[in-house]
Amino acid sequence: MASLTHPHFHFDSSTYHNKASTSTDPVDYDDAASEWTLDHEAHDFGHPLERMHNWDEDDEELYDDDAQSWLSAQDDVLSRLQDQRWLEAQRDLEDELNDTTPPAAYQGYPTQPVASSSKSTVSATVHFKKVKMESAELEIIHYLNSDAMRSDPWNHSVPTLEIVEQDGEAYLMILRLHPYNTPAFQNASDCIDFARQLLEGLTFFHENKITRVNFSPHNIGMDVGLAPISSAKWDRSEFPVRYYLASLSNAIHYDGRHTHDDHIVNYLRKDIKSLGSTLRNIFGETRQLQFLSPLLNSMTASNAATRPTAHEALSILNTLCGSLAPQQKFEALSR
Repeated sequence: MASLTHPHFHFDSSTYHNKASTSTDPVDYDDAASEWTLDHEAHDFGHPLERMHNWDEDDEELYDDDAQSWLSAQDDVLSRLQDQRWLEAQRDLEDELNDTTPPAAYQGYPTQPVASSSKSTVSATVHFKKVKMESAELEIIHYLNSDAMRSDPWNHSVPTLEIVEQDGEAYLMILRLHPYNTPAFQNASDCIDFARQLLEGLTFFHENKITRVNFSPHNIGMDVGLAPISSAKWDRSEFPVRYYLASLSNAIHYDGRHTHDDHIVNYLRKDIKSLGSTLRNIFGETRQLQFLSPLLNSMTASNAATRPTAHEALSILNTLCGSLAPQQKFEALSR
């Protein structure tokens, strides 16, 4: 398995922490400064600060017949996008759906046959989104789906498989995501993986000068891979999943010359609080997850200047996870 050591994080942490903050955030949590620092010894639980690629080209035998069939189906879907009549029929269907009930962010459009397509693969594995050609969102999507960005394992923006531009609009074919909490988290290990992937994603966005990222629960989806989704319950330890953000419609990609601008620094800090608040709301008062309190308290601190950077938050998570005994990681969750 190939690995890519985490590169130097170019964001100036001293500027992030020392600038006076005048922002007031709507979510109120008790302010508690974290006692955890980056001087703590790193632990080996999951190696969160090392970017691990999924496999090398030499590992293609890891795919079973079902996975190969799925990949072949994707090739068929991509080829259909090149057919003008199919695209026009899909556009008409997309407009009709937008005029009725908007789809949930992580579910894509309702599952129903796509015009002039005899395959169910389209509705089962992808959905379509329309954006304006001049939108900042499209620029960010192009950037995040470039070969260099897509190959980074910390890129947790939803994969866009194809972009067709026509008549001033862009039609995006996007990986269809499932609700992040179906099935429900079973143990601390599931929750740690969820938090870690989202913190990796936030670190990646901030490294690449993208902020105002929406980390609300309804914008988080899950790629279930080869999990038996028809089953009511399956184990994430047997079928690893990957979490993505379904939309970046409010995000901005700022110029490096503005890294230290007050409004950019405040956006970065609000991203930290947004993710911390989401994790706090999802994990609640679960007894087995109380060890994460120092991390969540620091991320949601009312004094924005004391919040950790995304990379620092990953380090805190690593330290906290290292304090868990193996049996604690897989104990069934309870309130």
